[in-house]
Amino acid sequence: MKSINYLGKRYQQFIDDMAQDRKGEQDILVALNGASRSDLSAVISDISRATNKTVFATTGDIDKESELSKNFTEAHKNQEILLLDEADALFEKRSEVKDSHDRYANIEINSLLENIENHDGIVILASCERKNMDSSLLSKVNVLIKFPPF
Repeated sequence: MKSINYLGKRYQQFIDDMAQDRKGEQDILVALNGASRSDLSAVISDISRATNKTVFATTGDIDKESELSKNFTEAHKNQEILLLDEADALFEKRSEVKDSHDRYANIEINSLLENIENHDGIVILASCERKNMDSSLLSKVNVLIKFPPF
C-alpha cells in the first residue's frame, strides 16, 4: 500500500498517474484517512477530473447488503468511481462471534470485501479513522491518502 500525504509531492504524482490512465482501466482502491469535508471534496474532484469519470456516492448508513451490492452494479454499469463515504461504519473491525448479531455483521463485511474485490474500477473509501477499519480491507488498499495532522 502506498501511503501519501495530502497535497505532498507524491499526491500530485498520484493524480498525474491517474490522468495518464484516463480510461480508468486500472482497478484501484483508495482510502482517505481523516479527511475534512472540504479536503474529501477536493480529492474526489481531483480524481474525478483526472480520470474523466463521475462519482457514484453512497454512505456507511446503508443497512442492507443488497442495497450496497446494487450500488456496485450501478457504478460498474455507468463506469463511475464508487465512493463509500463513512466507510468506517461499513467496515468496522470484525469481532469475535459472541451472538447471532456478531455473526451477521461478520458475514456482511465478508460480502462487502468480495464486492470490492470483484469491482472493476475505482473505489474510494472515506473514513474518519483508519483504526476502525478491518485489516482484511486495509490489505486490499492500493493507496492510503492521509490528511493533517499526519
